[in-house]
Amino acid sequence: CCLGPLEKEVLETVWLEDCPSVRCVLVEINRSRKKSEKLAYTTVMTIMKRLVKKKILTRKKDGRSYRYEPKESKQEFIQKVVRCTIQNLINKFGDLATQALKEELR
Repeated sequence: CCLGPLEKEVLETVWLEDCPSVRCVLVEINRSRKKSEKLAYTTVMTIMKRLVKKKILTRKKDGRSYRYEPKESKQEFIQKVVRCTIQNLINKFGDLATQALKEELR
């Protein structure tokens, strides 16, 4: 369910900018960062590979590089994360979590 801050930033970039490559994501992310905070190509590549491993992105060979695409729309992904989070709360806290959710929905 959970993503780290850089994973979230990469995924947001893929969704918002329609960036299919590591290079495109890197350029978009670094555009708004200070020089001292810019990410390296290999950092973004590692994060995108991790998102493929987590089955959040797909990866297809495109010449000498890879094309990455989200497996789900942003809305579908958020719904899945919310369901997973709720299920984890119920598994961990049982009736207390169920009661709290019911109270929030009123």
